[in-house]
Amino acid sequence: MALIERASDDCFRQAGIIRDSLDRRRYNAFKRNVSIFMQSDIEELSEVMSSDYEYIIIDFGNDYAGNRPFFLLSSIKIVIGNLSWWKLQHYVAFIAATEKEQSRKHWKFLGTVSSERTIRYMGKRMRTAIRPVPYEPDPFFLTGETMSFLQELLE
Repeated sequence: MALIERASDDCFRQAGIIRDSLDRRRYNAFKRNVSIFMQSDIEELSEVMSSDYEYIIIDFGNDYAGNRPFFLLSSIKIVIGNLSWWKLQHYVAFIAATEKEQSRKHWKFLGTVSSERTIRYMGKRMRTAIRPVPYEPDPFFLTGETMSFLQELLE
């Protein structure tokens, strides 16, 4: 699996630091099977997308216009947004900016850090089905609920 960061917030650098400091015995499979590409340029993104990784997860950040061609090439398009009141404007702006995309009806919209009530309200208000992401304290050891959720996303 490859994790590619195109966003400007540098959070994959943090993930790389965390990955490298993880307990070897407990997290060895993760360290061996996940490649992290931080602050990737277009050339590196193209190379990774044409490689033989089974899964490629790309964080495009908030620059939809700049990353649109690569986003549209993705086989599964998942939009994840933080629905906390101080971050909500980014999600609303993205939904508004992509309203006329013809393939959008096949995209999967997810919301984090919010109540299910807020997610339902936002989905209704934006006329977009938004699903809550289950909370997982350790993303390296997932519960059955989260595994089922992730499996549904890949279908």
